[in-house]
Amino acid sequence: MAKLNRLFQKIKKNFVGIYRRLKHDLLVNMIGRSFLTTRSVRKLVYRLAGMQIKTNEIRPNCTIIGNQLTLQKGVLINYNVFIDCKELVKIGERTFIAFGVHICTSTHKIGHSEKRAGDATNNPVWIGKGCWIGANATILPGSHIGDGCVIAAGSLVKGKCLPNHLYAGVPAKPIKKLP
Repeated sequence: MAKLNRLFQKIKKNFVGIYRRLKHDLLVNMIGRSFLTTRSVRKLVYRLAGMQIKTNEIRPNCTIIGNQLTLQKGVLINYNVFIDCKELVKIGERTFIAFGVHICTSTHKIGHSEKRAGDATNNPVWIGKGCWIGANATILPGSHIGDGCVIAAGSLVKGKCLPNHLYAGVPAKPIKKLP
């Protein structure tokens, strides 16, 4: 009987996990990302999923994994943005995220030769106020982008970006200080 009870608990736990994931994907990545969903409904859907959203400017066709997302007033998330927010992603006021940007909070340690993608790790991402993240840029786990930064299109950000600087390249490096 004890074995049967443990088996039942394991099945129940797996079912609950699958149900939560399905509910999140249905809400966020089907209804929320749809071109048929209005901006105000999209904002409501993301809030129902547990995200802290203070902007209506989230375009369709964005993929959001997790729910630890905070968007301040005036943030614009353009089309086809991918946000992995299994850990906190916080985006400051009046920041513009261009189309095709990837923001990642999770990665893997390098494993042994039979399986190089080892254990998963998560680190938060902070993007300051008044930033502009260019098209198809990638922001890696643990990155901190200071207020007023511009990240050039196609750049790869890893680590800290000083406030009011233009960063470009793979990896992104400071190009010049901005006024």
